[in-house]
Amino acid sequence: MSVLTIMQFIVNIIIMIVLLTIMILGLIWLFKDKGQNQHSVLRNFPVLGRIRYISEKIGPELRQYFFANDNEGKPFSRSDYKNIVLAGKYNSRMTSFGTETEYKEGFYIQNTMFPLQATELHVDNSGLISTFIYKIKNERLFSREEHRKSTEVNPFFLADEHAVVLGSDLKYPYKVKRLVGQSGMSYRALGKNAITSLSKGLAKAGTWMNTGEGGLSEYHLKGDGDIIFQIGPGLFGVRDKEGNFNNEMFIELAERSNIRAFELKLAQGAKTRGGHMEGNKVTEEIAKIRNVKPHETINSPNRFDFIKNPKDLLTFVNKIQTLGQKPVGFKIVVSKNEDIEALVKTMIDMDTYPKALLQLMAVKVAQGLRSKSLRMALDYHYSRHYLSYQVC
Repeated sequence: MSVLTIMQFIVNIIIMIVLLTIMILGLIWLFKDKGQNQHSVLRNFPVLGRIRYISEKIGPELRQYFFANDNEGKPFSRSDYKNIVLAGKYNSRMTSFGTETEYKEGFYIQNTMFPLQATELHVDNSGLISTFIYKIKNERLFSREEHRKSTEVNPFFLADEHAVVLGSDLKYPYKVKRLVGQSGMSYRALGKNAITSLSKGLAKAGTWMNTGEGGLSEYHLKGDGDIIFQIGPGLFGVRDKEGNFNNEMFIELAERSNIRAFELKLAQGAKTRGGHMEGNKVTEEIAKIRNVKPHETINSPNRFDFIKNPKDLLTFVNKIQTLGQKPVGFKIVVSKNEDIEALVKTMIDMDTYPKALLQLMAVKVAQGLRSKSLRMALDYHYSRHYLSYQVC
């Protein structure tokens, strides 16, 4: 037997040992990940989830030497993303001194000589919120030891004297003690598990959930929280079979105690030609929720057929607010100053401002998108301003 043959035999043995080791470790990880109940990623994607954690661990080094740094990336950098994740997962955003942000003209937070103490803030922390946070015991390259821990956090509700009352002159006003809630995300743009999780989490946090233009599903109601029902140009959930607005269906929704307000979606920045859903996604369930035919492609118009100007808009807002006796607002896309000026002028001419017709307004720009649209619309209809949500 030659030396080359012996070496080849040894190499084959080593390869077999490595492959067997990988297979054995993979099986161990598979059963271990499937059996644990601490991490949904590992439970749903055993073994592959560990590869994700490994990739996350070596990600900073890869970005540092080969790819973008932490302050690059659009519309949000990794630093922005990490700041949100740390707060949500670990209830802490503490970091060491120093910054990687380049100082330039723009927005700054100025110090004051006599700042307020936490106890002097006009907030209501009388009732704590029960939740879970993660605690990291050990974090290595190929493993992460952490566990979920039950805890209670301050809700930071607005104090009663600062709470925003929407529709104070209506039969069913909505008292808002949080200025931040969830903007519109339709069922099927997000799956049932995501909608259910958001519903329960938002209800615990004591804030509202916007249904998106896709209508009200059973999953939006799982948390028994406050709902803002969004009505888009497709009129899903409040339309008859011919696609016309149905007063009876709207009143039936308005009688639901969970639905606290309505929002007319005039447009969405990244959907300049309206929404689109392929027929293979229009299941029997979706068709029932939206009151459309199943298995047929849905094209939501880029505006309401019967709303052609500010007067039509304010007239329809007044109509459905009178029907439901609940606050009604609308979502607009910031475009030309002349459009906003014309809207405000019409409000004054019709004497609908500052009455209770328009307590709720959402101002949106091009970045918001969870469905399908044309590539040109996504790439070129853009604004330099970030998404803002205003309650007035």
